[in-house]
This record gives sequence, structure tokens and C-alpha cells, in this order.
Amino acid sequence: MNFVFYNQNYARYRGLPDWARSTLEAHRQDLRSTVYSRPALEAAETHDPWGERAIFGNVRYMNDRGLRRKFDIDRYIRRITEMQ
Repeated sequence: MNFVFYNQNYARYRGLPDWARSTLEAHRQDLRSTVYSRPALEAAETHDPWGERAIFGNVRYMNDRGLRRKFDIDRYIRRITEMQ
């Protein structure tokens, strides 16, 4: 949500960070086992299983371990607690 809120180009290639664009460019010519059309991708018509999870369905969730890998959650909690 933050990425979309703060990046007006979130849905465009140029909206990707430099590191993401450079690695995609480096692998542009790699062979693909399957190439999908845009309509097929937009309709999620791929060979991948799109299994749904209980409660969350297809919504990606973030557990505490994932949060701890991404940022200092304890510092964030202290900051929020101090604001109250």
C-alpha cells in the first residue's frame, strides 16, 4: 500500500526501483519455458496452481517473522506506543 501511495508510477516499468530494472534487463534474453499473452496473465490463466488459503483467500499476508525480516518492528511498536 505504501509503494502505491508514494509512487505515482507504481503500475509502470519505470516505477520499479533501479535494482529491479537492472536485474530484469540482465535477464531479458533468458529462455522462458512458457510465454503468456497479456490477456492470459490478466485473467490468471497460467499453469501455476492458484490455491486459496483459509481466511485470507488469495490475499497475501505478512506474519511477524516477515515483518522482522523487513524492518525493526520493535522500534516501530515503541514509537507507536509513545504516541499514545
